Amino acid sequence: MTYGVPYSFVPGTKAKADEVNANFIDVLTKIEDTNLRIDEANSSADSKNAEISSQFEEVESTLAQRANLDLSNLSDTGKAVLSAKANATDLDGNWTYKFLALASAATLSNTANTTYSLASYLPNDGRTYEVLFSFNGSATAASQYNIDTGFGTVYCFAPIKTNISGCMILPVTTRRTIIIQPTTLTSGTNKYSFRVNGYRKVR
Repeated sequence: MTYGVPYSFVPGTKAKADEVNANFIDVLTKIEDTNLRIDEANSSADSKNAEISSQFEEVESTLAQRANLDLSNLSDTGKAVLSAKANATDLDGNWTYKFLALASAATLSNTANTTYSLASYLPNDGRTYEVLFSFNGSATAASQYNIDTGFGTVYCFAPIKTNISGCMILPVTTRRTIIIQPTTLTSGTNKYSFRVNGYRKVR
């Protein structure tokens, strides 16, 4: 914005005192107006900062209340859940990588269940674990097998007259056994290797 004083002077001419004074007064007035606007802007900024600070304090107070370690803001059900987990370092647990060969180039039965025990492999602590399995094999005809880990049949795999391989993560209950079950679609000769590669606690 361009600013000009009330009076301008031409070189070589006399300036009137009241006009010079009027120019000074006008400049001082504009300075005072500018300072006033700056003070108002600073005051507004201080007010906004105080408001934001108050909001942050309110949020911190709310978070502190919700994270209250004496559990005063939780229902009895919530307290019971946390109490049950109080001694657990990890709710879901870390993976433990440990190899175990359950079968190697074995013939998988077409008529009977095949059962494997993980009692010596998994900790005996009454917990459910996720287990990482890997397998490979071959089939002479299309077949289908189910796997029961204690939750009922949770997975099926189907060698289709070819080589087959893969990995899967399955939950294993305190029963600590897995049962491979042939189905009405199972036929042919099925050779396979079955391995366990790791586990982690989930309950």
